[in-house]
Amino acid sequence: MIIQCRIAVQLAIFLLALAGSSFGQANQNESVRIKTMLGQVEVRSGTAAKWQGARVGQPVKSGMDVRTLIESDAELAFQTGTVIKVGENSLVTIDKAFISKAGDVGNTNVKVGTGQVWANVKKLANAQSKFEFETPTATASIRGTQLGITVGKSGTAIDVYKGRVDVRPTGANRTISVTNRQRAIVEYGSKEVKLQSFDDKTATEGFKPPEEQFAGDTTINRDSTAAHADTGKAPADTAKAHADSSKQAADTAGVGRSGAAADTAKSAAAGTEAKTPPLFLNVTNMIDNMEVAASEIELDVEVSDGAKFSVNGREGQARVTLISGPNTITVRAWDNFNHSMEKTFNIIYKVPKGLVLTIASPQDGMQISDPMIPVAGSTTPGAKVTVNGAQVPVDAGGMFNYRMPIPDEAQDYQISIVAVLRDENMNQDRTVTYVRKKEPLTLTITSPLDGSIIRQKALRVNGKTSGGAAVTVNSRPAVVSTSGIFSSEIQLSERDIGDYALEIAATSGDQDMDRTIRVTVDVASPEINISAPELSVQGHGVPATRNGSFILQAIDRTPDDQVTVTVENNGSKDEYALESGGRETYSLEEGMNRYTIRARDKAGNQSNAISGQIYYLPGPLVIDIIEPTDNSIDIQDLPPLPKNASSPSLHVHIEISDGIHSVPESIKYCKIIGNGGEVLLRDNKDYTFDGTLTLGRGSNAFTIQVEDLAGNIQTKRLDVTIR
Repeated sequence: MIIQCRIAVQLAIFLLALAGSSFGQANQNESVRIKTMLGQVEVRSGTAAKWQGARVGQPVKSGMDVRTLIESDAELAFQTGTVIKVGENSLVTIDKAFISKAGDVGNTNVKVGTGQVWANVKKLANAQSKFEFETPTATASIRGTQLGITVGKSGTAIDVYKGRVDVRPTGANRTISVTNRQRAIVEYGSKEVKLQSFDDKTATEGFKPPEEQFAGDTTINRDSTAAHADTGKAPADTAKAHADSSKQAADTAGVGRSGAAADTAKSAAAGTEAKTPPLFLNVTNMIDNMEVAASEIELDVEVSDGAKFSVNGREGQARVTLISGPNTITVRAWDNFNHSMEKTFNIIYKVPKGLVLTIASPQDGMQISDPMIPVAGSTTPGAKVTVNGAQVPVDAGGMFNYRMPIPDEAQDYQISIVAVLRDENMNQDRTVTYVRKKEPLTLTITSPLDGSIIRQKALRVNGKTSGGAAVTVNSRPAVVSTSGIFSSEIQLSERDIGDYALEIAATSGDQDMDRTIRVTVDVASPEINISAPELSVQGHGVPATRNGSFILQAIDRTPDDQVTVTVENNGSKDEYALESGGRETYSLEEGMNRYTIRARDKAGNQSNAISGQIYYLPGPLVIDIIEPTDNSIDIQDLPPLPKNASSPSLHVHIEISDGIHSVPESIKYCKIIGNGGEVLLRDNKDYTFDGTLTLGRGSNAFTIQVEDLAGNIQTKRLDVTIR
C-alpha cells in the first residue's frame, strides 16, 4: 500500500551572472506573467494582507503568492520560456525569479504550498543555473523537464514525463534521480524516496497531468489543460481531493507563508464562497524609471468598472507635479469588495536642454494579440510627435498615449516614433509581433446573482467576457473594456416589478453565447414603486345611513402591489389588506361614527385621507304619546263658545324612541298633520317634542309623523272628538 504523501515543492530558477562574477552583482528580475486563467485566481504580494483578483498578463514578481480556488486554474509564463500550470485549489509562491543581465544564468525559486502543478521547464543554459521545486519534505532540482507535482494529505508525488529530476527529502543528504515515467513519493516527515513507474498513455509533449495519485488519495484523471475548457469544471472527485489537500496544507508549517496556505485551505473548504469581480489597475503611459521633460504630467489610469483610484493619495486626480530629479508616484485602486492594489513608479524629471523622447510602450519585440498597438511615452513640452507619419496628441506636459490600429493579420509590424521641436528631431523604432489569438468565447455574470432581490432603481449588470467581444443586456449594448470587463445600467420602473429577466449575450466573430439571469424587482422598494394607491369609500359624504357598513376599495396601478387600508373610527383602529381593486366591507357602529380612512402600499406610498362623520341609524322609530294620556279622546258637554272666541286647543307631548338612546340630535323632525294643516312640534333635544293642536267640534283626526337623519319615518294616529 502506497501512503499518500505531502510535499510542498519549491520551484526555483537561478540565472547566475557571467563567469567570474557573483550572481547578486549582475542580476535582474525575470519577467513572470499570468499567461492564462480560468475561474477565480488571486494574487498577493509578500507584504500585503489581502488577496486581489488576478488578470491575464499580470506580472508576478518575486515574493508574490498565486492561488486558485475551486474549478479554477492558471498558467504562469517565465521570460526564459518555462511554463507552470497551477491546478485548482492550489497555492504557489514565486519566492524569487532572477536572470543575469547577460541573460545566460538564472535563479528562480517557486514554492508550492498545496494542490497540483505541472511544469514544462526549458533546458537550463549552463551548470550555473538552477531550477528547483521545494516542499517541507523534499527538494526537486530540475534541468529541463516535463513533470507534475501533487501535494496530498500525507506527502507529495512527483511524476516525471520527460527528462530528469533530482529529489532530496527535507533534512536528508542523499539525492535520488527520477527519470521518464517514474513517480517519486516522499511521505510527510520521511527522509526516504519511494520510486514507482507509471504508464503515461499520452504523448510526451506539453503538460501531462498524472493519471492517478498514490494510494489513499482520490483518483484524479485529467489528461491535459483542456480538461477545464472542455468540461467547465473539474470532476467532483478532484474537488474533494483538493479540499482534503487544502485542509492538510493549513496544518503545514514552513510552506510558503503559513497564512497563505491557511487562506487557500479556507477558500477551498468553503467552495461556495461568493465570487466578486476582480480589481484591475493599469497605467498605460508610464514605466518605472522613466525620464520626463515636464514638471507636470497626466497619468493615463485604467481601473475596473466601479473602482476608484488615487495618485499619491489624491483620489481621482491623475495630474502630478514633479520636482527636479527622482520622483515617486504611487497609484492605488480599490473597489466596494475590499479589494485594493497599488503600483509605484520612479519617475525622473530632467529640465530639458533640448529635445528628448522616451517611449513607455511598446517594448521592442513585444508580442500582442490586440490589433491596436499601444504607443505611449514622453517628449519635451511643445514638441510634435508622429507615429508612422500620423501626428498624435501630446498634452501640455509632453505625455502622449496613442493606440495605433493594424490589420488583423499575424505578422511583425515596424513602428517609427518621431518627435520634432523647432529644428531638432529624434526618433525611436520598435518592432511588434501581432499574433491573432482566437480563444473560446466566455461569458461570466458577476452581478446581480440569479434570484437576487432588486431594490434600487438603477440595476447594474457586471461581468466578464473575452477581450474584443461585444455584449448586450436586454438587447442594449453594454460598455466593454479591452480586457472584457463589461457593465450596463438598466433603469427600472413600476412595470418591471416582480419577476424580471436579464438576457445577456456576448458575440465575438462567429461565436456567440448568452446567459439569462432572473431577479425579483421588489414591490416594497420606495425607489421603484412610486405610485400611491387611490382610495374610495362607498357611503362616505352622507350625514346618516340605515345601511350599517362602508364599502372600501383601493386601486394601485403598480403590478403585484398590496394595499393596507386603515380605518380609525371613534378611537378604534382596524386594518385590511387588499389586492389592487379589491373590496372590503367595514361595519359601522350604531349611532355616531367619526372616522378617518387611509391606504398605503408595500412601498409606504400613502393615499388621500378620507374623513367625516356619519350616523348609523338602523331604525325603526317608536312614537309614544305622553299627553294626552288617552287616544282616542272624547270630549262631551262643551258649552257653546262666545262669538269671536278662539277655537279650543289641546297640548300634545310626544316621546320618540330610536333604539339607540344616545343621539337625540339624529331626529330630523316631529310634526302633526290634520284639520287642514300641520304643526311642527318643538324639539326638546331629549327625544321629546311639544306642541298645541287647534280643535274643532266634531271629530278631529291627526297623524303624528317623525323622521330621523337616515330617512327612517314613523307615523301614529291621534283622534280627538268634541261633542
